[in-house]
Amino acid sequence: FAIEGLQADVSDDFMKAFSKAALQAAPEIMEDDVAAKCVGKDGFSMSTLKHLGYHEIVMSMSMAYHQEDGKLLFNMWADLEDMFAMQIDLTFDGTMTPDALARGTFRPRMIDGRIEYEDYSIIDRTKKLCRRQGLSEQEMIAAELDAFRAAGMQIGIAFDEFDEYVMEPYEKFLSGGSTFILTARPTQPINLSQINLYKPTDVPALLNLSAEVQ
Repeated sequence: FAIEGLQADVSDDFMKAFSKAALQAAPEIMEDDVAAKCVGKDGFSMSTLKHLGYHEIVMSMSMAYHQEDGKLLFNMWADLEDMFAMQIDLTFDGTMTPDALARGTFRPRMIDGRIEYEDYSIIDRTKKLCRRQGLSEQEMIAAELDAFRAAGMQIGIAFDEFDEYVMEPYEKFLSGGSTFILTARPTQPINLSQINLYKPTDVPALLNLSAEVQ
Protein backbone atom coordinates (compact mmCIF):
# COMPACT_ATOMS: atom_id res chain seq x y z
CA PHE A 1 0.00 0.00 0.00
CA ALA A 2 1.51 3.32 -1.00
CA ILE A 3 0.65 7.01 -1.35
CA GLU A 4 2.94 9.43 -3.13
CA GLY A 5 2.82 13.21 -3.10
CA LEU A 6 -0.45 13.70 -1.21
CA GLN A 7 -0.87 17.47 -0.88
CA ALA A 8 -3.10 19.42 1.48
CA ASP A 9 -3.24 23.10 2.34
CA VAL A 10 -3.01 23.55 6.12
CA SER A 11 -6.28 25.52 5.97
CA ASP A 12 -8.21 22.73 4.20
CA ASP A 13 -11.19 21.16 5.97
CA PHE A 14 -9.37 17.81 5.83
CA MET A 15 -6.43 19.20 7.80
CA LYS A 16 -8.71 20.91 10.30
CA ALA A 17 -10.56 17.64 10.93
CA PHE A 18 -7.29 15.71 11.20
CA SER A 19 -5.83 18.21 13.67
CA LYS A 20 -8.99 18.19 15.78
CA ALA A 21 -9.00 14.37 15.93
CA ALA A 22 -5.32 14.30 16.96
CA LEU A 23 -5.88 16.85 19.71
CA GLN A 24 -8.91 14.97 21.05
CA ALA A 25 -6.94 11.70 21.15
CA ALA A 26 -4.09 13.24 23.18
CA PRO A 27 -4.18 14.20 26.88
CA GLU A 28 -5.08 17.85 27.43
CA ILE A 29 -2.24 20.22 28.26
CA MET A 30 -2.45 23.21 30.55
CA GLU A 31 -3.86 26.31 28.87
CA ASP A 32 -0.78 28.37 29.82
CA ASP A 33 1.82 25.73 28.92
CA VAL A 34 3.49 27.73 26.15
CA ALA A 35 6.41 25.30 25.74
CA ALA A 36 4.16 22.24 25.32
CA LYS A 37 2.10 24.01 22.66
CA CYS A 38 5.19 25.30 20.88
CA VAL A 39 6.71 21.82 20.42
CA GLY A 40 3.36 20.25 19.51
CA LYS A 41 3.05 17.93 22.50
CA ASP A 42 -0.58 17.22 21.56
CA GLY A 43 -0.08 17.83 17.86
CA PHE A 44 0.37 21.10 15.98
CA SER A 45 -2.59 23.39 15.42
CA MET A 46 -3.15 24.86 11.96
CA SER A 47 -2.06 28.26 13.30
CA THR A 48 1.18 26.81 14.70
CA LEU A 49 1.96 25.05 11.42
CA LYS A 50 1.67 28.38 9.61
CA HIS A 51 3.94 30.06 12.18
CA LEU A 52 6.44 27.24 11.56
CA GLY A 53 6.39 28.19 7.87
CA TYR A 54 4.16 25.39 6.58
CA HIS A 55 1.27 26.42 4.35
CA GLU A 56 1.02 23.09 2.56
CA ILE A 57 1.69 19.54 3.74
CA VAL A 58 3.13 17.14 1.14
CA MET A 59 3.23 13.52 2.27
CA SER A 60 4.28 10.17 0.83
CA MET A 61 4.02 6.86 2.66
CA SER A 62 4.06 3.10 2.17
CA MET A 63 3.18 -0.02 4.16
CA ALA A 64 4.24 -3.55 3.21
CA TYR A 65 4.82 -7.03 4.61
CA HIS A 66 6.23 -10.32 3.44
CA GLN A 67 6.90 -13.72 4.96
CA GLU A 68 10.28 -15.39 4.95
CA ASP A 69 11.69 -18.45 6.74
CA GLY A 70 8.80 -18.68 9.19
CA LYS A 71 8.95 -14.96 10.00
CA LEU A 72 6.69 -12.03 9.18
CA LEU A 73 8.46 -8.81 8.19
CA PHE A 74 6.51 -5.54 8.36
CA ASN A 75 7.76 -2.22 6.96
CA MET A 76 6.26 1.26 7.12
CA TRP A 77 7.72 4.47 5.71
CA ALA A 78 6.45 8.05 5.76
CA ASP A 79 7.96 11.26 4.39
CA LEU A 80 6.57 14.74 5.06
CA GLU A 81 8.28 17.26 2.83
CA ASP A 82 10.45 19.79 4.72
CA MET A 83 9.36 18.18 8.02
CA PHE A 84 10.63 14.65 8.69
CA ALA A 85 10.81 11.06 7.49
CA MET A 86 10.17 7.91 9.51
CA GLN A 87 10.94 4.26 8.76
CA ILE A 88 9.57 1.40 10.91
CA ASP A 89 10.81 -2.17 10.45
CA LEU A 90 9.41 -5.02 12.58
CA THR A 91 10.15 -8.75 12.48
CA PHE A 92 7.67 -11.21 13.97
CA ASP A 93 7.89 -14.90 14.80
CA GLY A 94 5.39 -17.02 12.86
CA THR A 95 3.54 -16.79 9.56
CA MET A 96 0.21 -15.17 8.83
CA THR A 97 -2.57 -17.17 7.17
CA PRO A 98 -5.93 -15.92 5.85
CA ASP A 99 -7.69 -18.40 8.13
CA ALA A 100 -5.91 -17.08 11.24
CA LEU A 101 -6.78 -13.53 10.25
CA ALA A 102 -10.43 -14.41 9.66
CA ARG A 103 -10.67 -16.18 13.01
CA GLY A 104 -8.79 -13.43 14.84
CA THR A 105 -6.30 -15.96 16.18
CA PHE A 106 -3.18 -14.44 14.60
CA ARG A 107 -0.99 -13.32 17.51
CA PRO A 108 2.47 -12.44 16.13
CA ARG A 109 5.36 -12.13 18.58
CA MET A 110 7.97 -9.47 17.83
CA ILE A 111 11.55 -10.64 17.45
CA ASP A 112 13.07 -7.23 16.82
CA GLY A 113 12.10 -3.72 15.78
CA ARG A 114 13.72 -0.57 14.47
CA ILE A 115 12.38 2.99 14.15
CA GLU A 116 14.45 5.56 12.27
CA TYR A 117 13.40 9.22 12.44
CA GLU A 118 15.14 11.72 10.19
CA ASP A 119 14.62 15.43 10.79
CA TYR A 120 14.45 17.65 7.72
CA SER A 121 13.77 21.04 9.29
CA ILE A 122 10.92 20.85 11.80
CA ILE A 123 13.17 20.86 14.89
CA ASP A 124 15.08 23.94 13.76
CA ARG A 125 11.81 25.66 12.82
CA THR A 126 10.39 24.78 16.25
CA LYS A 127 13.45 26.20 18.01
CA LYS A 128 13.06 29.48 16.13
CA LEU A 129 9.33 29.67 16.89
CA CYS A 130 9.92 28.93 20.58
CA ARG A 131 12.58 31.66 20.73
CA ARG A 132 10.11 34.14 19.22
CA GLN A 133 7.70 33.16 21.99
CA GLY A 134 10.30 33.93 24.65
CA LEU A 135 11.53 30.41 25.38
CA SER A 136 15.18 29.41 25.64
CA GLU A 137 16.58 26.45 23.73
CA GLN A 138 16.91 24.58 27.04
CA GLU A 139 13.21 25.13 27.74
CA MET A 140 12.33 23.96 24.25
CA ILE A 141 14.43 20.80 24.62
CA ALA A 142 12.88 20.12 28.04
CA ALA A 143 9.42 20.42 26.46
CA GLU A 144 10.41 18.09 23.60
CA LEU A 145 11.68 15.51 26.11
CA ASP A 146 8.43 15.80 28.04
CA ALA A 147 6.44 15.26 24.82
CA PHE A 148 8.58 12.18 24.05
CA ARG A 149 7.91 10.77 27.53
CA ALA A 150 4.18 11.42 27.12
CA ALA A 151 4.13 9.64 23.75
CA GLY A 152 5.86 6.66 25.34
CA MET A 153 3.39 6.50 28.22
CA GLN A 154 0.50 6.50 25.73
CA ILE A 155 1.76 3.17 24.39
CA GLY A 156 2.73 1.88 27.83
CA ILE A 157 6.49 2.59 27.82
CA ALA A 158 8.26 4.59 30.52
CA PHE A 159 11.31 5.80 28.57
CA ASP A 160 12.77 7.43 31.69
CA GLU A 161 13.63 3.95 32.94
CA PHE A 162 16.24 3.81 30.19
CA ASP A 163 17.71 7.33 30.48
CA GLU A 164 21.19 6.30 29.41
CA TYR A 165 19.97 4.17 26.50
CA VAL A 166 17.05 6.24 25.15
CA MET A 167 16.50 9.67 26.72
CA GLU A 168 20.12 10.84 26.61
CA PRO A 169 20.52 9.97 22.89
CA TYR A 170 17.18 11.68 22.17
CA GLU A 171 18.35 14.84 23.95
CA LYS A 172 21.56 14.71 21.91
CA PHE A 173 19.44 14.38 18.76
CA LEU A 174 17.40 17.46 19.71
CA SER A 175 20.61 19.39 20.33
CA GLY A 176 22.03 18.85 16.86
CA GLY A 177 21.57 15.37 15.41
CA SER A 178 19.82 14.67 12.12
CA THR A 179 18.67 11.07 12.65
CA PHE A 180 17.38 9.27 15.74
CA ILE A 181 17.25 5.45 15.71
CA LEU A 182 15.36 3.44 18.33
CA THR A 183 15.82 -0.34 18.38
CA ALA A 184 14.15 -3.15 20.31
CA ARG A 185 15.79 -6.54 20.66
CA PRO A 186 13.82 -8.53 23.28
CA THR A 187 15.59 -11.57 24.71
CA GLN A 188 12.59 -13.64 23.63
CA PRO A 189 9.74 -12.93 21.17
CA ILE A 190 7.01 -10.79 22.74
CA ASN A 191 3.36 -10.31 21.86
CA LEU A 192 2.94 -6.55 21.42
CA SER A 193 -0.82 -6.79 22.01
CA GLN A 194 -0.01 -7.80 25.60
CA ILE A 195 2.33 -4.86 26.36
CA ASN A 196 -0.42 -3.21 28.40
CA LEU A 197 -0.31 -6.15 30.81
CA TYR A 198 3.12 -5.02 32.01
CA LYS A 199 4.03 -2.01 34.10
CA PRO A 200 5.32 0.85 31.89
CA THR A 201 8.51 0.87 34.00
CA ASP A 202 9.16 -2.78 33.04
CA VAL A 203 8.62 -2.44 29.29
CA PRO A 204 11.97 -0.80 28.27
CA ALA A 205 13.92 -3.72 29.74
CA LEU A 206 11.39 -6.22 28.37
CA LEU A 207 11.91 -4.84 24.86
CA ASN A 208 15.65 -4.31 25.44
CA LEU A 209 15.44 -0.77 24.06
CA SER A 210 18.43 1.24 22.90
CA ALA A 211 18.95 4.33 20.76
CA GLU A 212 21.60 6.09 18.70
CA VAL A 213 22.01 9.41 16.93
CA GLN A 214 23.51 10.02 13.54
